[in-house]
Amino acid sequence: VVAGDSTAEFTGDVCQGEAWSNEYFSIESARTTEAGTLEETVETGSSDCGTYYAHLVLTVHPVYNDEFGYVEVYDEVCENASYSGNGFELTAEEIAEAANGDDIAVFYAEGETESGCDSIVMLTLTIKPTVYTDTTIHVCENANAAIYEIAGGQDIIQLPVENATHEYTYQAANGCDSIVSINVVVDLMPNIGV
Repeated sequence: VVAGDSTAEFTGDVCQGEAWSNEYFSIESARTTEAGTLEETVETGSSDCGTYYAHLVLTVHPVYNDEFGYVEVYDEVCENASYSGNGFELTAEEIAEAANGDDIAVFYAEGETESGCDSIVMLTLTIKPTVYTDTTIHVCENANAAIYEIAGGQDIIQLPVENATHEYTYQAANGCDSIVSINVVVDLMPNIGV
């Protein structure tokens, strides 16, 4: 730049993939496909006193969508449980429907970044299963109680001495429900005649 030349400074903001223009600049969308800063200088005129320039610093803000990539979030949820987090409020029914019998469910939520650009969050939920256990215990008719240990002795259950099925729910190692169905069978004492 020669003495006497002058430069007018311009700044602007645009979302990825959008065009931007003012009286001196026309930035096509093909030039804003990457987030970051784009700079350009153009000559705007001249006189005997020098040349006039316009200098642009254009901030290209990221967009999160199917074209530029989603904001990807991974989380877990227990089977038959609702989910609340990362901007999502999902019922157990919505999760089960999206999973369609699989152990993965994917959801999308549209919003905006702080810069006002599109933002789509893709939430991938891994569904942790409920653990079901069926067991039968035999107890003699003259016993005081039927005893059953859950989860390796975490819990000891005393059941009445009667032919019946009892169901108990406790937390499994994966943090979700574990349902134990205990079938109590009362064995009769042998009848010894005298």
